[in-house]
Amino acid sequence: MGTQPAGQVADAFITALESADSDAVAALLHPDIQVSYNFMSSVGKEQFVTMQRMVDRVAARKLKIIERHVIGNRVIQRHQLSLVPRTGEASLIDVALFVTVEQGMVIEMKEYLDSAQLNQDILSEALPSTE
Repeated sequence: MGTQPAGQVADAFITALESADSDAVAALLHPDIQVSYNFMSSVGKEQFVTMQRMVDRVAARKLKIIERHVIGNRVIQRHQLSLVPRTGEASLIDVALFVTVEQGMVIEMKEYLDSAQLNQDILSEALPSTE
C-alpha cells in the first residue's frame, strides 16, 4: 500500500464498501485499526469486516459525499448514506466520518450518525436472531 495520500485511500475504501468487496475493505484496513461509532463500542478489524459482511447480505449501499476535507493523513467527510434493503425502500442516513490513514491503510475510523435513522428492517435482517 505504501504512502498513498489519505484522499486516495478513502476513495478506495468507499468504493470497496459500496461494491460490497469485503476482501478489498479488509486489505485497506491497518491491522491495528480502531473503529468507533457514536452508537456502540469501538471495534477492531475483524469485527468491522464481519459487520460489513452482515450489512452487505441485506442491503446495497451508496454514499453521496456532501463535503470532504483532507488534512495531512486525515479525511473529514460528511455524506449521506443510502441503504437499500433487498426487500424494501431506501433509508437515507446523514453521516460524519473521520478517517486517519497510516502506511496507505485506514488505521482509525470514527463514524457519527443519528442511530434513529437506521432502518429497523435492515438491522433486523442483518443481525442474528436471539430467539
